[in-house]
Amino acid sequence: MKLENVLQSKGDGVETISPDATVSELVSKLTEMKIGALVVSSDGHKIAGIVSERDIVKNLARQGPHMLDTL
Repeated sequence: MKLENVLQSKGDGVETISPDATVSELVSKLTEMKIGALVVSSDGHKIAGIVSERDIVKNLARQGPHMLDTL
């Protein structure tokens, strides 16, 4: 299977989250959308970054569960 076929089956939609969202809100949206990463954007057009499940897990290990309440 070609990458082109995979992308066609997934569609071209991109989910975003505001930089002002908490990590807990991020986790909820990842779960709701059944995806592993979100683009961080204040307006849905300009990209500030990307955050993934891996980022969350690393920070949970370093900072503990209170990090879920941080921005």
